Amino acid sequence: MALREDDSLSSGPFSGLIDLPFDPSKKRAKCDRCQRPASVCLCNCLPRTPVLIATEVHILQHPNEERRSLTTVPILTAALARDKIHIYRSKVFSRGRFPTLDDALDAHETVLLYPGREAVDVSDVSPSGRLPRVKNLLLLDGTWRQAREIYKKNPRLHVLKQVELRMSVISAYVIRTQPTDQCLSTAESAALALSVIEGRADLYDVIIRPLTALCHIQIGHGAGAHESRERKRQKPHNVVS
Repeated sequence: MALREDDSLSSGPFSGLIDLPFDPSKKRAKCDRCQRPASVCLCNCLPRTPVLIATEVHILQHPNEERRSLTTVPILTAALARDKIHIYRSKVFSRGRFPTLDDALDAHETVLLYPGREAVDVSDVSPSGRLPRVKNLLLLDGTWRQAREIYKKNPRLHVLKQVELRMSVISAYVIRTQPTDQCLSTAESAALALSVIEGRADLYDVIIRPLTALCHIQIGHGAGAHESRERKRQKPHNVVS
């Protein structure tokens, strides 16, 4: 995994999200692989060795995501070959700041996972799809508002071919409140996209297994299982007479 950070940007908590009751202290010793405290290590749910993939995954991470102990990106870096995962932390990704990202943005075989107006189904870039094979997959990591902010502030992203996930999958990341049932975490989005792009259905299970374990651990420590805001709105209100 290659981690690149803009040291001039400060980090802060997510806005508009519910804080979880259990948040492991940064002072605890962390597992080198899964980056979790030893008492809640996820390595028994990870593959014995990181899974080798052909696609290069580039994650453009909002700076505020760094302070979240329950971000899902570490699951990706633990489950997949680390030389295939590149993380860039900033709000603005100008040319010259991140050379590896520049190379990916200049390549024709690069797609951005983003539900834009011109987005095509990710299955179109699968081994049996109608479009050329993908070599670089870009994802935006943060809340939905932060992802839109990154996209808006970086016109370089606007010229990329956009792909989206047109499949009915309910998020397993139940310790965070999502806007809708179909809104997925970064790890889930990457898992589904890679399983299609690589033509390997097993990749989804490899990544979802530790994510599900993470949720079970947090719920066991007092975190609540959250419903999406969409589902809450659909529930009938009790009428008191």
